[in-house]
Amino acid sequence: MTTELVQQVSYNVARLLYKYQANAPALPTLAISLEDMDGVAFKEGDFSGAKIHISAQYLKKYQADHGKRAMADELIGVLYHEIAHAYQLDDANYKNIGPLIEGIADVVRIKAGYVDMSQRKIGGNYNDGYKTTAFFIHWLEKNKHRDLLIKLNAQLDPNDGKTWQWQNFESNLNINLVREWNNYQTLL
Repeated sequence: MTTELVQQVSYNVARLLYKYQANAPALPTLAISLEDMDGVAFKEGDFSGAKIHISAQYLKKYQADHGKRAMADELIGVLYHEIAHAYQLDDANYKNIGPLIEGIADVVRIKAGYVDMSQRKIGGNYNDGYKTTAFFIHWLEKNKHRDLLIKLNAQLDPNDGKTWQWQNFESNLNINLVREWNNYQTLL
């Protein structure tokens, strides 16, 4: 993993989450650490500096199951997801909107080309998080609401005095989530 790769992924993530470069946080430091740990990865820190911890165990198992090239792609996909966390807004409310935050990070990964679209499955709910939420948001953006990811990230500004809720998302963008989720499900 090179510094150039991390810089390019960071640039791409900021471009996907913010309409204008000036709106993206500066993120003066970003450290990446491969560690002997359970899980896949996590991000700690904030806009003043972040550190991403990636599981060497996970990557070793992924390589054993899928091969070296697939593992390299998976590592880049993990970087997109975790670096998205470093750049995205979160309404200072991860406890209540964590599934959305994880879904947004996976949308970034989808848009970067590091998610197999055949992983979409029927069922669940739009607010389940991770790929379930991500595939739905991506579908909405692609088919009905241009720049939805940028608009959604902007709605999560912790300094706007508003607590983010799905109902506000619906009314702000004139989306009927239940109807759109059902439409999306029929197309899978």
